[in-house]
Amino acid sequence: MPPHADASDSMRHHAASDLPSIGYSLSLTQIGQLFVEAGIGRSRRRLAELCQNGTITAKKMHTTSGPTWFATEVSVIAAIQQIKSDEALAAAASGSMQLHATAGDSMRENSEPNQQELPPVPTPTSLQVTVREQAIACGSMQPQA
Repeated sequence: MPPHADASDSMRHHAASDLPSIGYSLSLTQIGQLFVEAGIGRSRRRLAELCQNGTITAKKMHTTSGPTWFATEVSVIAAIQQIKSDEALAAAASGSMQLHATAGDSMRENSEPNQQELPPVPTPTSLQVTVREQAIACGSMQPQA
């Protein structure tokens, strides 16, 4: 051990060297860097939540600087892909909803019906007359005097 190294440096080095062998090789800081590089940066707190809720396969390990999350690289990459996919779907849905809303507004603006163009709403009496008139025209009913 170098003269300036203390026991905590030794523990840190030992813990770090053991992590790759068990698969949990990425620290929370490294996870954050991968998220930033992917263009979807997240706060340290949000990354810890992703580890805690299982979105990222991770274990909380005690280090000399306190407990911290270490994750598998495969799970971090999978989480990044899933989040990017979810965000793309949400953006597409939002854009689609905007297009529908805009199209609907345009249609309403361009096709406001004129009150005079609307046909009258049939009433029961007018329906009866229409049916009666049709029956008379077909010969299945005699006109009333």
